[in-house]
Amino acid sequence: MLLLLAACGKGPYAPYWTGEGPTLTVVDPAAVDGLLGGQELLITGTGLSTTRTVVIGQRNAEVLGATDSTVTVVVPQQVGPGDKDVVVVTDEGFARADGGLTVQGPAQADQVDESISVSLSRIDCPIDVGYYAPFWNEGLDTADTAYAWWPYGEDLYWCGLEAGYVDAYGQISLGANTGFAGELAYVGSLWSLPAVGETHFRAPGDRPVPVVPFVYGPVAPDETVSVTTARDFGRDLEAQGDFQEHIEEHYYWYEEAHSDHGAPYVSFFDAQETWLGDVDVVSGSGDTLSLASAGPEEATGLWLGFTESEGDGAFTEDLVTGSARVSVTGTTVTGDPSGAVLRYDDWSGYLLADAPGYYMGKSDLPDGTDWNVSRSRLGEFEDLGAVDGFEELVISFPANLMTGTMQIATSTQFFIEWEPGEGDAVVIEFIVYDVDIDDPNYLTEVARLTAHADDAAGRFDFDPEDFSQLPEALNEVDQDYNQIGYWAEVTITRHQLTAVPSSEGDVVVDFVHAVNAPVSLYAGP
Repeated sequence: MLLLLAACGKGPYAPYWTGEGPTLTVVDPAAVDGLLGGQELLITGTGLSTTRTVVIGQRNAEVLGATDSTVTVVVPQQVGPGDKDVVVVTDEGFARADGGLTVQGPAQADQVDESISVSLSRIDCPIDVGYYAPFWNEGLDTADTAYAWWPYGEDLYWCGLEAGYVDAYGQISLGANTGFAGELAYVGSLWSLPAVGETHFRAPGDRPVPVVPFVYGPVAPDETVSVTTARDFGRDLEAQGDFQEHIEEHYYWYEEAHSDHGAPYVSFFDAQETWLGDVDVVSGSGDTLSLASAGPEEATGLWLGFTESEGDGAFTEDLVTGSARVSVTGTTVTGDPSGAVLRYDDWSGYLLADAPGYYMGKSDLPDGTDWNVSRSRLGEFEDLGAVDGFEELVISFPANLMTGTMQIATSTQFFIEWEPGEGDAVVIEFIVYDVDIDDPNYLTEVARLTAHADDAAGRFDFDPEDFSQLPEALNEVDQDYNQIGYWAEVTITRHQLTAVPSSEGDVVVDFVHAVNAPVSLYAGP
């Protein structure tokens, strides 16, 4: 039967489309700003009156109306910026406009050939929080937050004395994977951004951000991707001193009379990440540390830290401020560069930082330095060159963001101000959670307001009408200091993306600095 059909020039099935099919001539506008979609798009051509489906960038668009010569659609949310194909399907066939719509997003030019994605991120947050405790003010109007707010942490930490953390992740994809580096930090998502200067409100039931369309590429057993800068132990120790000053200024319990910072010390680890002991530090300069006594020569890594002592020594806590791969000779330690050497982890599929004890500290991401990108695979080393790196995000308003006591009336004009920088995007997100409802993944989100800001502007003003969509969240605790009701937080994130060409596609590095803090939202004036 198959041979007979072939001989007759026919297939075994009737053709799906019998007509000539549509044609496409113009897509207007030819470019839109922001990945959230929502813009109206007019497609001009012929044979469009029976349009059933319009696909833009592999996502279905909502069809608003069609005539023989035009189709009006709503641009769907996209994953990653760039040129998107526009496909129209009718009863008579389909037509494609290759790259017919350009979706503009942060660092678009740097992400076209992205095949290796890397993120180095630092998150800063308050040591402890203030909270709403109306049971302390019985007889007062509990809606009056001016009288019911307790600005001290008690047992309710936000980040703890570490006041933040550092992470580094990477992925190797099969082919180009535009926009993925901007998602690896899991903060300030670039895929959920509206156009620059605009906001987007998301409530429960709204369509979620599209999942990662990731296809893992082949990874060699010895493959690494490195983003590093010159080691400077003197700079690391100076950063530790700045951190101690931060504790003195912002930790409610700190009092000079019965609190103390211990001297800098290092904790050593061997190649199997086994702790080998602690030794005090005398001084540091460049890639060299001088110790008070001889260190273990089998050590391959260290943590740099200090001890915070409270209650005249009744309570102590060890704080890690940085890490390093090292070699040890007597009282001299020589360190490898700062930053991250990322190695493949066959359990997670990620490239993870080869950090001692699997922990990085804040001084591992110094600002104001140049960074070198390289990769190694099957014994071959490839130096990809230098890039501009981590730029610290300094918030100038509200000044009390890092004290954990900020209260905001959602009915008033509100803005956030920072020292202008050269980042590709600043993302501001207010998120409200219902902590009384369990979510197996994290917390139950009830509202999210996302703003896309221009870093160079140094300021973003929220429209009161948009801001008032956020529900009241008083960040309240019960008498056992457990969180109850609605809790709100704000995260301000700077992304700096840059692409470095390699033999197998671009390595796109995203340097991320974010500031996260709780905020109390109330509806009053």
